[in-house]
Amino acid sequence: MQDEIETLQSRASENASAAAVLADQVRELGGVPKVEPVRGARGPRGEQGPPGPRGPQGERGDTGPAGEDGQSGADGANGADGVDGEPGADGADGESGPAGPAGPAGPAGPVGPAGAPGEDGEPPAGWTWTDAAGREQSCTRDAGSPDESPTYTCTAEPPPTTVPTLAKG
Repeated sequence: MQDEIETLQSRASENASAAAVLADQVRELGGVPKVEPVRGARGPRGEQGPPGPRGPQGERGDTGPAGEDGQSGADGANGADGVDGEPGADGADGESGPAGPAGPAGPAGPVGPAGAPGEDGEPPAGWTWTDAAGREQSCTRDAGSPDESPTYTCTAEPPPTTVPTLAKG
């Protein structure tokens, strides 16, 4: 029972102290307190008791309204960051860049079908070759010879040597 009395006295003392603080605040703000705290002799403050058990967690409160963007301070400091907005629409496509370098050649494809035979060409105007004796032979087309059966005149450089005929005897 003595513990309960001490507890009640402690609470009364704390309440009187809180009332005095509130009355002083009202006066500082230019008002007149409606209730004056009892100003009597206080007893000595007792030792602090052990903490009480933790109470249940309260319900979550309503979300408050969004705040306004802050102004920069006189010293140039930035205000608090604002809330991010919704993403904007995609921008227009940019111009195409220059063509890149040509890649390496690919592998050869399969051989195609044979083409149609071409038209007959003209006979050659001439040709040269070296014979087994080391002489250069040269043939040129005779002027006016027809394309269907051309004729040629051939010469050798140096000309072949002739072997004298043997006398019959």
